[in-house]
Amino acid sequence: MITGFLELASPREMRGWAYDQAEPGAHLSVEVLCGARTIGRVQADLYRRDLEAAGVGQGDHAFVLRCDPALTEADLSLVSARVNCPGRLVHVLPWLVDAPERKLSLSPIAWPGPASDLEHHPVFILGAARSGTSAVAHALLAAAGYEGNEEGHLFDMLAPLAAGARRFDDSKADERLAGRNTTVARVPPGFVDDGLAFVAITAARLLFPTGRWLDKTPCADMVLLAPRFRQIWPNARFIFMKRRAIENIASRMRKFEFEFAHNCREWVSVMQAWLHVHAQLGSAAIELDQLTLAHAPDRAATEIARLLGLSNTEQRRVAQTLASAWPQRTASAVAQVKGIGDVGWSSEQQELFRALCGSTMELLGYGEGPDYYRLGNPAVLPM
Repeated sequence: MITGFLELASPREMRGWAYDQAEPGAHLSVEVLCGARTIGRVQADLYRRDLEAAGVGQGDHAFVLRCDPALTEADLSLVSARVNCPGRLVHVLPWLVDAPERKLSLSPIAWPGPASDLEHHPVFILGAARSGTSAVAHALLAAAGYEGNEEGHLFDMLAPLAAGARRFDDSKADERLAGRNTTVARVPPGFVDDGLAFVAITAARLLFPTGRWLDKTPCADMVLLAPRFRQIWPNARFIFMKRRAIENIASRMRKFEFEFAHNCREWVSVMQAWLHVHAQLGSAAIELDQLTLAHAPDRAATEIARLLGLSNTEQRRVAQTLASAWPQRTASAVAQVKGIGDVGWSSEQQELFRALCGSTMELLGYGEGPDYYRLGNPAVLPM
């Protein structure tokens, strides 16, 4: 005896299951039709946990048929499915809910609003705290006409919210793959993520109506979100500020009250995040060392201007601002380079520093001595 149902019909997909009680190990061939026209044939051999729990063989008797081209809404009321077994009567699979209007209501939904914004041109200033992010933000706000604030700390909300949405989607994967008659099966993965993008776009439009704005939020989450920001704002640009861990952590110790290990881990998390994503940003991003801002503000301004398409006047003003105004400075000589033995750390702190930051320092080419880079680096001018 053949049992089963056609459970869902949408313009792009048909789902259901078919099972031969006389041959539990057999996988039946299902033909899906629109009126008298065959849309396609598919084997009912997909596993579903709910089928196994219900005693439908080993649970591997579901089917999903992709429709290409997509059906129209009018076609959906004509859809049917049947099983053809040689030497036996054709078995028509009944609808799980046999009402034409119900079949149409099972169509999946899509996010109705925009999930990207081509009109805005944001600049995301990324990096670890105490790496020159404030200096760059101040220069663009004061000298290049960008909208924004000294600190952002808004758009990193996407990190925990998107992670929660992905966990939820993963937990409902069986529902969606099985094609069960559930509401969540009609909501595609990524629906909430598109909604979050819409929230970010709306906030930016309300906050920065000119469309030319910057965000400075120095943390690892913002770095990891950079590829997503580029999807949301295809015209976005990214400036990553880096600084050797010795100087960065020494500055953090003067500014913040976090313990030494916390400061080390914060630096590592941001740098590792950048190593993970920077290749995905391509020509939409540059990286600058804080020491370059201090030693060569003209060159830093040239790189920033090239990335952002600034005018010659804006570039000159940015260079002047970088040379003269350093917000949040905690030392009189930001360009000063010291070795690990010259910053006042105990031997225990130096050991902890090497254990936590050593491998990342090596990946980035930083050294522990007054030469800053292990093998020298032409991007940093001599003092």
